Amino acid sequence: MEYLRRIEEPYLTSSDELLKELGSEFAEDLARISFEKAVKYYERAREAEWVRSCTTQAV
Repeated sequence: MEYLRRIEEPYLTSSDELLKELGSEFAEDLARISFEKAVKYYERAREAEWVRSCTTQAV
């Protein structure tokens, strides 16, 4: 486990670091999204990902 942690550690980015890299305009846009809307989008994305990964699409 320690081996994996040492390999992955250089690639970890905190939320604060990510927001800083994305810029203040992105942070402002993000702040305008209501919690309810964020939950709604999360649920839609989770469902779409489930369909994508757990079902076989007909060609």
